[in-house]
Amino acid sequence: MGKGKTVSRRTICAYGFDKAGFEIPTDGETSEFRIEWVPFRDPRRLDDADGVILVQGIFEDIEYIDSFYGHGTHRVTHEKDLMLEREQQVLNVLRRGDWVCFLVRDIVDAVRSDRSGNRTSIAGTDLCK
Repeated sequence: MGKGKTVSRRTICAYGFDKAGFEIPTDGETSEFRIEWVPFRDPRRLDDADGVILVQGIFEDIEYIDSFYGHGTHRVTHEKDLMLEREQQVLNVLRRGDWVCFLVRDIVDAVRSDRSGNRTSIAGTDLCK
């Protein structure tokens, strides 16, 4: 690197790790990157970062409801408004040519919705789907 040249650090936003049960560390820096750990309900925008890391499942809650007859069902709730807001911010990052990384374990896109075994799609309840 030439004399007098400065390199700005690229910012990485690690979003929603608290919602996934992780302890949020303090922000960190290297010579090339600055990592901002942004809690789930934090108002900071994701599209202010050069890259975003998200954890799968943070926008949805899937609860298994056991049944006396052994045919349990599921109750699914999700943070629709916040998810749509974050989706737009993630799309802004991608449109700019930067990157997004989803940390994924299992993607559940349908659940048992009644005792007869019918399944309901929940494909729209989390950002990584």
